[in-house]
Amino acid sequence: MGLWHQEAEDELGITGVPSLVFDDERTLFVRIEQPIADVSAARRLLADLTDLAAQPMEEVRRT
Repeated sequence: MGLWHQEAEDELGITGVPSLVFDDERTLFVRIEQPIADVSAARRLLADLTDLAAQPMEEVRRT
């Protein structure tokens, strides 16, 4: 587990969990505070996160 974590950090820049890894190796650390029960809402969120991961930013917070 430790070796995989180090490889993930070295190769993909992952520093925490949960992190999403997209097909082109973009990564996005995500903390969701409440379960998303609605499937269509979860799919919209994933689509939005995919778009967000492509942006040149360091951190986004929604409160």
